[in-house]
Amino acid sequence: MDAVARRDRGNVWSALAVGIILALLVVNDAVNGLLMLFSAPDATTVVIPFGPQDITLENGVDAVVASAQVTASGVDPVAMGCLVFSIVFPALAALAGIALGIAFCIRVLRGQVFSKENTQALLLIALALIVTPIVTEWFHWMGVRGVVHALDGPFATPWRIYDTGIPIAVIGVALLVLVAAFRRGERLRRDTEGLV
Repeated sequence: MDAVARRDRGNVWSALAVGIILALLVVNDAVNGLLMLFSAPDATTVVIPFGPQDITLENGVDAVVASAQVTASGVDPVAMGCLVFSIVFPALAALAGIALGIAFCIRVLRGQVFSKENTQALLLIALALIVTPIVTEWFHWMGVRGVVHALDGPFATPWRIYDTGIPIAVIGVALLVLVAAFRRGERLRRDTEGLV
């Protein structure tokens, strides 16, 4: 086995190891989210955002808070379903993206760079990066509104897609450009094979 082959095999194992670690972190995050959601018996625990408010801490330090962890009972089942979905859906999307990424790396290291499978994998990853944050935040927002309703709270719950969702979606759009380049490379590869 030459040095190049050994290096390629090492890259494949590295990609698999990183993918497995990421998958474990995603599962751990989702489990912790569900455990927090159902941490209180017959109640729902969730972090709710609200408009910034000035508070004074116990040691006299002034602070500004924009979210709080609250526990409410009597939350509507639909709101509960929305909160559970907002935890499970991004975890499943991330696991699917990790699996596609690992398969993509393995095909590239086997010399199958501009292939239909790689182009489709990149397209699916890009669409997941664009759609998942928006769908997740919308369901989370709906669930939080259900919790606020159960608390009889008059405060507003802002939709926080701009905090993390938009940057992730921008990465997805950038990947769409890469998808177009891979489609072009795939066509060039087919044309070249047709000349041989």
